[in-house]
Amino acid sequence: MYNLNKTGILKILHELDNTLTTPQEIILCGSGAILLQDLEFRQTMDIDFTITPPAQITKGVNTLVSKNSITPVTFDYLSTGMVQLLNDYDERLITIDDGFKFLHVKVLSVFDWAVSKLDSPKTQDILNNDFITLDILDAIPDHMNKYCGLNSDKALSELKIYRKWFIEKSKQPPI
Repeated sequence: MYNLNKTGILKILHELDNTLTTPQEIILCGSGAILLQDLEFRQTMDIDFTITPPAQITKGVNTLVSKNSITPVTFDYLSTGMVQLLNDYDERLITIDDGFKFLHVKVLSVFDWAVSKLDSPKTQDILNNDFITLDILDAIPDHMNKYCGLNSDKALSELKIYRKWFIEKSKQPPI
């Protein structure tokens, strides 16, 4: 089910870049955003857009699908507008430079990725990695006045659960 690693994602992004004729920017979230930052994480089944990409990107994706280079679900448009973020997330975006000619790829920072997972069905993602720390979780409440999610109370409740889990985990002796 999960079969895209960093190399696979970059290959697809380079194929997308080859369909472009002018500079275009995309902002990615989800597991791909983490993998593209060289962080250890599970593979992903798709590449998630944070916001709706420009029309030329959509046209390029459709070209790749028609050439059978990718499947229709390789790029996930469902996350656009659904990802719950702080309203200043764009100040912390990470640029991915892999020699693209026209494609400008930016991804959520680890901090903003953690925020996006507070109201996500994949809650295990925030627990099953080594790059989310208690310090990151402790910093989130100071920024919740900028939360654009529909349910900040639920997000804060999830955050308390994550903090408790991290504190308990830190009390366990190393294996």
